[in-house]
Amino acid sequence: MSLENENSLGIGFIMIGREATIDPLFNYLKEVIIPSNFTVLNLNIVQAFNKEFKALFDTKVAEYDLESKYNLTLIKGIDRVNSELEWKEWEEKIRLSDPYSKHYSTAINLTKAIESSLTSDYVHILDDDTIPPVNALEDLYSKLKSDNSIGMTSGFYFCKNWHTNSAIKGFHESKRKITASIQKRKWISCTLDDFIFHNTTEVGFVGNGCILSYSDILKPTLPLNDESITPKYGPDLLLSRRVRKQGKKIFMLPSVMCKHLDEQGKEIGLQSEIIDKVKNNTLKPKNVHMSLYDSFINYKELSKYYDEVHIIHRKFPNIFVDLKEIMYITTLNKIPNIKFVEKDFKKWIDSYGLFDLRTFYSHILTEYSCEYQNINYAYNLHIQTSRNNIVTDEINKSLNSINIQNYLNN
Repeated sequence: MSLENENSLGIGFIMIGREATIDPLFNYLKEVIIPSNFTVLNLNIVQAFNKEFKALFDTKVAEYDLESKYNLTLIKGIDRVNSELEWKEWEEKIRLSDPYSKHYSTAINLTKAIESSLTSDYVHILDDDTIPPVNALEDLYSKLKSDNSIGMTSGFYFCKNWHTNSAIKGFHESKRKITASIQKRKWISCTLDDFIFHNTTEVGFVGNGCILSYSDILKPTLPLNDESITPKYGPDLLLSRRVRKQGKKIFMLPSVMCKHLDEQGKEIGLQSEIIDKVKNNTLKPKNVHMSLYDSFINYKELSKYYDEVHIIHRKFPNIFVDLKEIMYITTLNKIPNIKFVEKDFKKWIDSYGLFDLRTFYSHILTEYSCEYQNINYAYNLHIQTSRNNIVTDEINKSLNSINIQNYLNN
């Protein structure tokens, strides 16, 4: 191979002392497949953790033998904000209570990580709680080099909430949120379903958990810790915006589906087990009908055409007060493929402030369909929103798992 085809790669990230994620992160660094033209590998870690974590860090660096694969550089960073908090409390509260301080401290440390990596031709930025698959660099590099208009590539990973769940995105739908924005004017949170609906992998903004770019593209984005940082504008937003201001595009790769871990090392968002089952499924999807209970819907007839019929209802006796109706419900309960799903409607009203019934019912159906999708992998959902309207994958592509499978395997 000629020398002009040989390049250096700098991997840079911040470690803030997450004990539960150090093993999977270092295992990625050990096992990641390196494109053949990267002949020099530099690993730059910003240490933003306390003395107690330092001993574990040193042990793990030796255990995973990182210095045999990389030229390791350790950079002193500033400690995470509110470091006195326990991890669970920190993860749950800091994004809501003090986003500016978190953004600013991250911006300082991320600037250090990128600056130290600029001596390399390419820069791979990670988060210490985001674990890419071993094919990440191969795929990110291949896409980056495929078109001169591309300035940065990223893996997919699900989002830790920066906002409380709401009528806009409830608990189950929020599990499908990706740390990115398809919109380019401002960061508007989106779900995996939004990517499938728009059939796109290009984004306006993306998190910095698993990205690859050219050092020449990243250099003009620094420093990230300037007056542009606000409670709403974090360093990842600024980095994306400054890459695009150079006339470059940002693409995400469904083949690089990362695991985003919580303080216990557990995956947040859709579980990789479900993602893998959707991608590899060969079974025919079940045809599933969902609706809020409506006495005018002929459920007995529907059960002949659907594999499953799900009827969402409030707790008895709030709806089923008529004796004739109770007898009808009793009959329906005897049909094997009809499933009654009891939901506490008061919970939604108290939690999300939903009083408009049109919004209320729509939210419940959305939440239940997402709840079902989050634990199943072969389905074709038909959601009846009113007596005369049924939403199918012709309107919402992700209601059919085949469409999700095709997108993820594209």
